[in-house]
Amino acid sequence: MGCTVSISKLDNTTGDVGHRPGISSKIGLAIERTEETLVTARKWTNVVAGLGLGGGSQKPSGTSVNNDDLFVDEEFPPNESSIFRYKPITKKIVWKRPRTISVNPVLVSDGTSRHDMKQGDLNNCWFLSTLSAIAEKPQLISKIIPDDNSFGKEDYDGQFHCRFWQFGEWVDVYIDDLLPTVGGEILFAKSSDSDEFWVSLVEKAYAKLNGSYESLEYGFEADAFTDMTGGLAEWYNPADLREQDFYLIRAAFKSGAVIGCLSV
Repeated sequence: MGCTVSISKLDNTTGDVGHRPGISSKIGLAIERTEETLVTARKWTNVVAGLGLGGGSQKPSGTSVNNDDLFVDEEFPPNESSIFRYKPITKKIVWKRPRTISVNPVLVSDGTSRHDMKQGDLNNCWFLSTLSAIAEKPQLISKIIPDDNSFGKEDYDGQFHCRFWQFGEWVDVYIDDLLPTVGGEILFAKSSDSDEFWVSLVEKAYAKLNGSYESLEYGFEADAFTDMTGGLAEWYNPADLREQDFYLIRAAFKSGAVIGCLSV
């Protein structure tokens, strides 16, 4: 078992860890900067983004539409290549939009919560556990899901906008809202509320960033923390913790750190 700590921004009114000598180097402290660029060792796939193997995407200048006049993402098309690149697909998959899955689809029904997550047929609990921890912090969720999304509004065009932290900056990822389903049920992650779709859409955007849904299998929670907060993640093995480490972790928690646990 291990613990991961990630800090994206500190509140000076609640005991700023950055003001305590020695704490920033132990916790893995990262304060947001607007002018200085920070490099993070994550998402090597961005190096080959031009080859279609992962990375962010620019907002489409034109709109590719299907017969219902809604956006279809040609960079991450609704077909098998976006799901598994190497593993065989044995189920009959039908891509559906939220409005054909639910009678009353919404992006977020009653705020985001750690209780929203339901894992699907994908071994990506490392990603979902991190997303569930971040779901409790609206200030972080608002960075991942910008308020320019028009899901559920009259002018909605089937396009979803998401952001992830890559190489020192927030990268925009645009996808359509077509989700893989089997027997009318969403194949991968979904919300515990059948009318809510933010979990499925964020997972799809992260899959596009990495090249496919398959790329999300068997990852590290620390990587997801970095990608979704812009902070640096620090691992702690409970068996190796010293007394002072508990004080450091407590101080980080009080200062707004996102903390998760995992079994290895």
